[in-house]
Amino acid sequence: MWEQFLPCAAASGWEWYYDVPVGRVQPLGGEVPSEWQAHWARLRMKRVDALGRRPGEICVVEVKPHFDAAALGQLAVYLRCVRQDVVPQMTVHGWGVCLTCDTDVLSLAAESGWLIWGRVDGPEIFACGGFEGA
Repeated sequence: MWEQFLPCAAASGWEWYYDVPVGRVQPLGGEVPSEWQAHWARLRMKRVDALGRRPGEICVVEVKPHFDAAALGQLAVYLRCVRQDVVPQMTVHGWGVCLTCDTDVLSLAAESGWLIWGRVDGPEIFACGGFEGA
């Protein structure tokens, strides 16, 4: 699905970064060696599947075969982390790229202003939100 989505997004001027760490990790409690803290941080760090940038905008993308409530929750957490970490003047978008999507998730994403991009059973592509390239 990502390969089909990327040309649409690239045509809109997005530059892409992959497996981007976001947010913070709570350190291990107690006195533990610093190398354990480092391993813990690497294992527990939240990572965005793809992060798009263009002037004044950032796009957080979660890619799943099936976009369900858990995927929507991941997207919500990643969006919050990115909004806390980026320059406040930038607009932050949330997108999901998938093969299939729960109907309830699609409608909640639309209400939140997030795009879910993928295929319904058959050749037609569904998208909600305001993605110019889809």
